[in-house]
Amino acid sequence: MLALGNILSVCARFCRGGCLTILTLCSALAHAENTAYALHKGPGNAFPVVYEIPADTKLSVIALQSGWVLLSDGRREGWLPASSLQAGEGRTPAQIWYLNDVSRTGRWSTSFAANTLGDVGVGLEWQWTGPYSLIAEASVGGEGNATQQRLLLGASRALVSKEHFIWSAELMAGTGLQNADSSRWDDHADTSVALLTASTRFRFDLSQTLAVSAAFGAEQAIGGTDAFNPFTALSWTLAL
Repeated sequence: MLALGNILSVCARFCRGGCLTILTLCSALAHAENTAYALHKGPGNAFPVVYEIPADTKLSVIALQSGWVLLSDGRREGWLPASSLQAGEGRTPAQIWYLNDVSRTGRWSTSFAANTLGDVGVGLEWQWTGPYSLIAEASVGGEGNATQQRLLLGASRALVSKEHFIWSAELMAGTGLQNADSSRWDDHADTSVALLTASTRFRFDLSQTLAVSAAFGAEQAIGGTDAFNPFTALSWTLAL
């Protein structure tokens, strides 16, 4: 019994010591994580880390996008999740609260667009992860009795993200329908074709929720006369 009591006593001391060690390590790791900010090249974890800046550095907030803040120390700049930014030199607790409050814009946005092919339409975009977004677009067009409709689904990727500016590439696929008075995808016949579109888009943020974009791309029909149609488009986007 005495031997068993000694064994239990040793085990209890070992457990207490182990728990204290673990708590000490966790505290040290938490402190280490809070001593530096890992700033990303763009507003998302998919963008690489470009700088690590001590958390007590005087930082200025330049822009806010999709829950991320663009920070600068006067020489370098990078993106950090708004939820990770803490009060410090140049940023008060009230400012931190405000940044977290206004950064709660949802991942959804809607848009209205018109292009040089005569289409007008509406779109819906969902910010998927990092620089990637999923997009859907429905449009109608035509002249006189000629009518066309398009329904497209696809994805976009931000290539460059700066203050109030995003340059992205988009790839979409879907279907197009025309009536017999139209010759856009076939020679005056009621027909439906598969469509592929590729474009590059330049977006300028006018405010936290409103942006205007210019896109340059092309539409390739698969079927009918296999028409290839380049286009330019202008759109307005509203964050939901």
